[in-house]
Amino acid sequence: MLNEQDYMTVYETAEALSISRQALYKRLKNGTAPAHIRVGDRTFFERADVEQQAKSKINPARGGDR
Repeated sequence: MLNEQDYMTVYETAEALSISRQALYKRLKNGTAPAHIRVGDRTFFERADVEQQAKSKINPARGGDR
């Protein structure tokens, strides 16, 4: 069972990172998305990793450009 406080949905994660869901799915595909797990057909992201990426404001899809 997932602890809801430790994980975020795709929608919540995209909002926290100020990116579209499509951009988040691209990050999943190229390996630059925050740490995540799959449960059935849903993806959940580790809140701590999402918050760290949001705080750093680094866009890994652009090689770390701010």
